[in-house]
Amino acid sequence: EKFVTTVIPLHTADAFAGLAGLAQYMGVAEGDLHRAMAMGDQAVGVIQEEFDRKGTPLDQELLHYLRFGNADGTTTINGYLLDEGRNGQTLADFVQHPKARAASLSLPHVLALRLYTTEA
Repeated sequence: EKFVTTVIPLHTADAFAGLAGLAQYMGVAEGDLHRAMAMGDQAVGVIQEEFDRKGTPLDQELLHYLRFGNADGTTTINGYLLDEGRNGQTLADFVQHPKARAASLSLPHVLALRLYTTEA
């Protein structure tokens, strides 16, 4: 009885949609995508510029926290306590996490993942 639930259908994308490539999916030029990917840690600046141009004040507050704050479970943004149970990790600490290293994630990758898990 513990794992009984209502069955819902799983919807997936068109099987051929991925053939167009990541740039097409993201709506950017192929060359722009490759240049951004080659930037390494400098891509954080591109993320910042995007948030400066298009982000809401909440987006910008979250980005600032993720870039420069300590994940210690004491920061509240928009009524939500962030990183409860953490021990003061910085973005650099998350990049050095064994799972991030095993996945060869760079600083921009980790920042993007952290952003993805917020309201930004």
